[in-house]
Amino acid sequence: MSHKHKSNNKLPPSNRPILVIPLVVVFLGASTLTYGLLPYFDNDLFAFIVSYLIVSNAVAFVMYGVDKQLARSENRRVPEKYLLFFGLIGGSLGSIIAINQFRHKTKKASYTGKLGLILIAQTLLVLLLLYLISR
Repeated sequence: MSHKHKSNNKLPPSNRPILVIPLVVVFLGASTLTYGLLPYFDNDLFAFIVSYLIVSNAVAFVMYGVDKQLARSENRRVPEKYLLFFGLIGGSLGSIIAINQFRHKTKKASYTGKLGLILIAQTLLVLLLLYLISR
């Protein structure tokens, strides 16, 4: 009797909220915060970038805290690829702060190295965007 392996392209139903809910929070939160920050910035795009980075870093920080709590209680964890994804979409600084604050994943040098590279790339990208906006 042969068993067919299911494709790993789709998330199991139990993991979908782990990815979808924080993504919705990032984009709705950034949009809402942008609206509140507009009077303080001359450039709408700059206000959105600042808002997006604040919210995405806060969400990434919370994701690491949730994963640490799940690890302590031996429950199903947030997959590493999701944590890295939230670092990649703008939450790298929040991820790095959370790793140090919660002492979570500090022994995984390859993991923290990936986040460090993501942070450097994002910093360069933000500096480039700021330069282009200010021209």
